[in-house]
This record gives sequence, C-alpha cells and structure tokens, in this order.
Amino acid sequence: MATFLCSCTYTSESMRSMVQQPQDREVAVRKMLHACQMTLQSIYFELPSRVHLIIEGSNASKNAFAMAIASSGALVPETWQVTEVVSSQEFTETMKRAHEVTGSYKSPVH
Repeated sequence: MATFLCSCTYTSESMRSMVQQPQDREVAVRKMLHACQMTLQSIYFELPSRVHLIIEGSNASKNAFAMAIASSGALVPETWQVTEVVSSQEFTETMKRAHEVTGSYKSPVH
C-alpha cells in the first residue's frame, strides 16, 4: 500500500457553499476514500481554498479518487497535485536496496 500527499484547490462555488453551510469536510472525504478502497491519514486546510490530504491505497485507487473528485466540480482539476511519500523506515530500506544494486549498471558514458 502506498502513501500519497494530495493537494488541490476548492472552486469558488465550493467555498461559497461551505461558508453558507459549514460542515466537517473530513466526513465526506473519508466516505469517498472508503468507496475507493483507500484510507485517510490526515487532512489539512490551507486558507482560503486549498486542501491537503495524506491518503493510503493503491495507485489505481488513488487515480479513481482523483477522477471522482475532478468530476464532482468541487475542486479545480488543474490544481490537483499528488506525490507518493515514504516513511523513514521505507526510505532506509530504499537506501539499502540502492546500495545493494550500485555497480550493477554500467553507464555508456564511462
């Protein structure tokens, strides 16, 4: 299971609706992520209109979530940014694997 940092900007219509009818957006996000077989680690809001999520799941599920969100009209699709992130433990394992394979590739420029 991969972990992703996702960021996006709400549309002005979404912000207007949230101001008119305040609500916990985490509930809606968790529901959609659950439908995509993903989990929400955390959600943060950067005012006035940006949302940041730390989510876990497969790459295919993350893509389905992104498409569903984009099709909802709640967020500006062009602002959607997703980065796969790794824990310190995963990073250490990655360094060990890189160390093991160093030297197995011969560059054509040397």
